[in-house]
Amino acid sequence: MSVTLTAAGEALIARLQAEGTPLVIDRFVFADVPGQDHTQPANPAQGVPTDHVVHEFPIPQEYRAYVNPSQVVYSALLGSDVGPFSFNWQGLYCTEHATLVAVATFPRLEKRRYDPATNTQGNNLTRNFLLEFSGARELTQITVEAAVWQLDFTVRLKGIDERERLSNRDIYGRAAFLDDGWLLTHTGGAYRFEAGRGYVEGIRAALPDPTPVVPAVTPCEVWLDVSMQGQGSDVVTVVTPLCLVPGTASPDYTAAAPHNTPHYCEKVARIEADGSVTDLRSRRIGLAPEQLGAVTREELEAALASFDMTRTVRDMLAGGIVEWESETIPTLADGLPLGLELNGNVVNLATFPRLSRKWCGDAKNATAPAWYRCTAAGVRDAAGGYLRLQDRRGEYPRGWDHGRGVDAGRVLGSAQGDAMRRITGNVYTDRAQISGADGAFAGPSASDLAGVSGTPLNIGRGFSFDSQRVVPTAAEVRVRSIATMYIILV
Repeated sequence: MSVTLTAAGEALIARLQAEGTPLVIDRFVFADVPGQDHTQPANPAQGVPTDHVVHEFPIPQEYRAYVNPSQVVYSALLGSDVGPFSFNWQGLYCTEHATLVAVATFPRLEKRRYDPATNTQGNNLTRNFLLEFSGARELTQITVEAAVWQLDFTVRLKGIDERERLSNRDIYGRAAFLDDGWLLTHTGGAYRFEAGRGYVEGIRAALPDPTPVVPAVTPCEVWLDVSMQGQGSDVVTVVTPLCLVPGTASPDYTAAAPHNTPHYCEKVARIEADGSVTDLRSRRIGLAPEQLGAVTREELEAALASFDMTRTVRDMLAGGIVEWESETIPTLADGLPLGLELNGNVVNLATFPRLSRKWCGDAKNATAPAWYRCTAAGVRDAAGGYLRLQDRRGEYPRGWDHGRGVDAGRVLGSAQGDAMRRITGNVYTDRAQISGADGAFAGPSASDLAGVSGTPLNIGRGFSFDSQRVVPTAAEVRVRSIATMYIILV
């Protein structure tokens, strides 16, 4: 379809705006122009194709309406009493100035008239013509607001859908899956997708219930083909699983039917020859606390890139440390602990396989911080040994000095005792009778008393006070603390 203002129409609009004279468009003209190519821009120099006009429609006042200050719309209602004729051209005409103002071309349409003599069924057509130029409402002096039936919202609604998709794309990236959404599992010889949500190229794909999957071949790679397709008067997400031979790519594509619909394909799993499943979902966000130990750096970076500051991300950055409002640590239905208290105990990694094994095993254990070393009476096992939990009870978190400050050489995660500033002083007397000193005080040494005679003793020097003798001292006053890395998410 091609729509254009004619050259005569543009000139008329400019002249009337300069004069302050209203433009009255009062007629629809319909024509059937032979050999017309509606895919090409309409010629702005054309006039009314007089030899091919098939119908004219006077535009009632109530069929002239405005959309906004720059858009006005004119409507023609062709009832079943009009026709028969075909047309592929329509124009807006100003009778007062004998000017064709605008033209639209399109594929040929048929207008049928009801004929009671032959019982031939007619049809009803509504034709709307949107005219857009600066000051359109003011120039045409149209005061009636456009009704819903006068506007084609198709383009606008498609634009809303596309803006929503692009907004989701900015947040979730190419693809992201929440919790177990679209996780492929294998149980009892059957495969199925777990219920949940995912986003592929910004399209939200929700699976309300677990759905079985029957692979055509094994081994294979499982893809999701995601698109937005019309369903009645709505547009809904359609997801089609694809099971392809490993190494076979399934790129995005546009399907000609229906309506040049874009399809986005994302690989989510691989079924091995032995029937086992490898999860290949590109990003998993919203992980439960018991999964935090298994989060990879890539997954963490993906979550940080797609999520704002949430409890999930805070837990991952803190190594899975969470706050409980009860002294009893919750457990899952299968009995595995959901959380571990940092109390200095030793845990067996065979029981907690999701915990990091960075410093576990005999070779790595030697390089681990003392508070982390794997010990359990020197015993190791095939699962990776034992892990000592740091004891943070009664300790305050302190930002790691990390190369600066009075504790620049401190190790991340190391514990530090409390301390006060060192206080020193001396006591001077003149021939006092002193029997001794203790605590933060110290008496004179033998050298201090050398050459002293007479009774009582002359101890003009030698007594001192030093707080370091009885309490820990440091270059600053501090409380017990654990060196902690603080991170701000932006």
